[in-house]
Amino acid sequence: MPHKVCAKSPTYSKFLPEARAFFYHKYWAAHGMYSEHDSRHRSRAISSFHRYRDSWASTLRIPGVPPRGILPRLHEHELTIAIHARRGDFFKVGRPMVPVATFSRVLRQVMAEIQEHNKTFARMPIAVHIYSEGNPKKGYKGDVGHDIKRLNSDFHDADGKVLDVVAVTEIFNDKKQDDLGIVFRNRLRVVLHVSQDTVESLHEMIAADLFLGSMSGMSLHLVGSLNRGAMQLLPTRIEHTDEWRGHVKFDPRTGHIGKKELKGMRRYWREYSDANEKSAKRALDMWMNGKQC
Repeated sequence: MPHKVCAKSPTYSKFLPEARAFFYHKYWAAHGMYSEHDSRHRSRAISSFHRYRDSWASTLRIPGVPPRGILPRLHEHELTIAIHARRGDFFKVGRPMVPVATFSRVLRQVMAEIQEHNKTFARMPIAVHIYSEGNPKKGYKGDVGHDIKRLNSDFHDADGKVLDVVAVTEIFNDKKQDDLGIVFRNRLRVVLHVSQDTVESLHEMIAADLFLGSMSGMSLHLVGSLNRGAMQLLPTRIEHTDEWRGHVKFDPRTGHIGKKELKGMRRYWREYSDANEKSAKRALDMWMNGKQC
């Protein structure tokens, strides 16, 4: 991704329309992953991209769109949650940093709805994929920007503390911070993707069932507008346009989701869950049968 895209302002949205149209076709419009009840929102969003997609269809070779969860690191039998966590010692000025504990509280509120809906997704194992950047490696001085070759693979929480996958998993499983009584019924695994390929990470954040973002251009304007999952849970309210759909705001300090936002969250999840019920059940049944063999 060009360095200019990683602008200091979290409201920067001038991404190339050609790139947006390509990812939109690949991960949203062509999936047909929403129920008929959402046709009004979907048709508005699709129409805003047609002029870009159609004009570039002859010059871009758009591959066949894969089914849900077919990416190498995302599995169809798992409920996949992608989290974009900003590095704890990076870009603190004017941007509230979202700690892992807050992401955990947000996820538990979503899980309350998923378990209440009680469809196939509620029975799936849960995979939490966290995408972030490490510190500059030894020997590199000055601003290295977002050059992943110059960054290590240590994950830094919002306070700058280094956490490994065991520590992050313990935070997500910590019942003390949960007033909803939510327990992850099935196994929960955490995968840290720190200083990994940007485009590959972007593909996965777009393709995940749920996306939890930070105050950054990538979260708010790139993944937020291209995500093809159930919803994007973001730490701020942004002005809705035709390219946004499924945006749910949470408090970046407490993780609290307001009543109005919860209502939208329930609707988004049920539409997505119902539309994907058959494929989700097939994937889970195949995995369980294979596991028993």
